[in-house]
Amino acid sequence: MAGAIDASTSADGAPQDVAPSVTLRVDPPDVALTMALGSTPPTGSYHVFERSGGAAEVDVTASAAVSIDDPTIATLSAGTISGVAHGGVATYTVSADGASATATLHVKLVGDVFATGVDPSKKTAFEAATVDPTPSAQPSIEYPLDGAVIPANLPPMEAQWTVGGDSTLYRLRLTSSALDVAFYTAAREQLVAPDAWKLVLASAAGGSISHVVEGLGATGLHVSGKVDVTVARDRIDDSAVFFWESSSGSMKVLNIASGKLTLLPVTGSAYAPGSPTTCVACHTVSRDGTRFAYTSGSFGLGTLKASADKTSFVATIEPGTKVTPGYKWTYGAFNPDETAAPPALLVTKADTNAQNTAGHVRLAFIDPETGAEIPSNAASWLSSFPAGIGRDLLQPDWSGNGVVVFTAYDSEAANPDPTEILQKAYVRDLGDDAVASSIVQASVTWDPTAKQFVLGAPKQLVRAPAAPFDAAETDVLPQLSPDDAFVAFTRSDGWWPIRLQTDPVNGTGRLAIVRRSDGVVIELSTASGPPNSNSTWPQWAPTMGSDYAWVAFSSERPYGHRMAKGVALPPACIPQGRSLCKNMWVTAIDLKKAASGALDPSEVPFWIPGQTALASAVSPRWTKRALSSIQ
Repeated sequence: MAGAIDASTSADGAPQDVAPSVTLRVDPPDVALTMALGSTPPTGSYHVFERSGGAAEVDVTASAAVSIDDPTIATLSAGTISGVAHGGVATYTVSADGASATATLHVKLVGDVFATGVDPSKKTAFEAATVDPTPSAQPSIEYPLDGAVIPANLPPMEAQWTVGGDSTLYRLRLTSSALDVAFYTAAREQLVAPDAWKLVLASAAGGSISHVVEGLGATGLHVSGKVDVTVARDRIDDSAVFFWESSSGSMKVLNIASGKLTLLPVTGSAYAPGSPTTCVACHTVSRDGTRFAYTSGSFGLGTLKASADKTSFVATIEPGTKVTPGYKWTYGAFNPDETAAPPALLVTKADTNAQNTAGHVRLAFIDPETGAEIPSNAASWLSSFPAGIGRDLLQPDWSGNGVVVFTAYDSEAANPDPTEILQKAYVRDLGDDAVASSIVQASVTWDPTAKQFVLGAPKQLVRAPAAPFDAAETDVLPQLSPDDAFVAFTRSDGWWPIRLQTDPVNGTGRLAIVRRSDGVVIELSTASGPPNSNSTWPQWAPTMGSDYAWVAFSSERPYGHRMAKGVALPPACIPQGRSLCKNMWVTAIDLKKAASGALDPSEVPFWIPGQTALASAVSPRWTKRALSSIQ
């Protein structure tokens, strides 16, 4: 019994007393509970037994301390398991009198959900049906994509599948070691209710969810192949994607965590969503989500900032006012730290040249409150560029650690192919096209004495090899990761996005990253999808997870049967040769893979819930969610 003394012998042979050994045992060693959707959470129990020396076991459950490695699953105290929140597997440890022991808790989430009009007795019909082995009769899961990695707080994602033989009823089963939930419907899609979806994700976090669709028809049961989706333990923080819905001519904002879509909230401004004179495809948002800049139809600069009560954006600069005329303004990046330097917008400043005529684009710092150009060394810095780095600069990004990355090319470069129609790489009237361009980085600091921004020596991160313009590797749209370790960018073959105003859009766009520590470039082939998916505009989530970083992008890849070839697409969705609407997707970047080597660290992507499938979403900007109206 506890407290008894054992006799022992010291090193010199003299007898001495020592405390007896204490061991603990948990009974049962594995507690299995079942949690049913919509039902009262289950409870369970365990006992802790202590043995001291050779004495009989004593029940010490009431006094033993207990801890669990995943406290989100359940609460354990004095032999009672309660407060079960979701499915999952956890290890719990009990301790008493200097000894400890471990046991396992398994909670399985189960349930059957029947769509309106579906008789619950149909479950019995599914269980009794004989499988029809005919390959052509089996349904196929169109979405989600097999191997996708999703965050732990993604809004409900819709499963979609093909027709399964003569099936008139379908059952979607979601399973894992801690999950077995079935949904019955007559449709070819299933969107899980938000409350149930949260339980599903929480139950599978750190593992995967297997999707299988079964169709029930007169010829039997038709069963799809299995699609697995990994649920990361990482979450996507409170953030929003600002994007140009080009098919409707409006700026929209999508709350990633809630899946809610809203128009850009603006009051007290001439900014007019949907107006043909307000082109906000060329837009940027500050990293904290409080400032917004856009260009008007004539490429005048407009800026907005969050209202004092953080409910909407209000005007600071209306297009055509304050800013010195004579230049066209596209793309830009706000100063990410206004505590160390004044508010500033680093913009691309283009000459007023006609398309494909001599002209240049350069960088300049603009005061987003007044429109005045802020002094900098940009002119002298540009003139000192070493050979091999183009001096036409556009599409800057600016990090909180004082790093700027941008696209650089030579607008006067000669085309090595004398048979091509374009013999110079001249910019067009917007100043946002490029060819044979590279990705360059530089430091940026504020000189409080001279009251100017100072750009440091440029370093070429990605260099495009020489080639005829229509086949040249073009690298554009660089974006720094939140920790500045990587730069994501778009790579294409030839002019991006178009060569001539009347040409089809270049569909060869794909995603890539460059590791700043060693300059290794890796194309994100898994994320980009099949050739000519036109995957562009990579945007990092504002923060990084423990296992993954998240990158949003626009792509023409199909979204199940909601947006695919053969579907009637709005003409405004597919201009200039596009084959599908550009929707927004997110890929997880495996941080361990990305840190070294050259293996593709991107995972199979997911379609961002909440956007409109039959609309084109381009130019995404992913930032923190600063306004309360973006819910």
